[in-house]
Amino acid sequence: MRPGRGRGRGVTHPGSPWRLANVPVPPAHVVGLVVAVLLQRVSPRSPVRTRWVLALPLSALGTALAAASVRAASEVHLAQPDRLVTTGPYAVIRHPMYVAWGLIHLGLGLATGSRWTLLTAPLAAVVVHGETIAEERRLLASFPAQMGGYRITTPAYVPRRRRPPRA
Repeated sequence: MRPGRGRGRGVTHPGSPWRLANVPVPPAHVVGLVVAVLLQRVSPRSPVRTRWVLALPLSALGTALAAASVRAASEVHLAQPDRLVTTGPYAVIRHPMYVAWGLIHLGLGLATGSRWTLLTAPLAAVVVHGETIAEERRLLASFPAQMGGYRITTPAYVPRRRRPPRA
């Protein structure tokens, strides 16, 4: 293994919590954003009243969640994992990077005032959900006991509300 390379799978730097190959860019969100831009040019819609009060927090939360997810997965090559990542945001939801991209997609739609962008976000989410189902099947085949338990205890996209301990 050469220094600076994690088993030849994605660029890392010694002591760095970042693995560039672990930054997934879901094609569904990229396609949705590109289609929205093209549709806006072909058929401009009156802009949605920009809701910066929502746009900035959604985009910031999405970016922070993506960064925390990449950091938590820094020791694992996500395309070919040798173990499950169940720490950091992965301890709260199973697909934090996909949730992050959804938040960024919505934030960009609100920030730009593009109805097309807001309309493509749910479509991208449906496609990404299909991808997560396939991804979980592969993980279940590779890590049957651990993934089975992880699926039971950890929700896919929305964190569970924690109940206060009973007295």
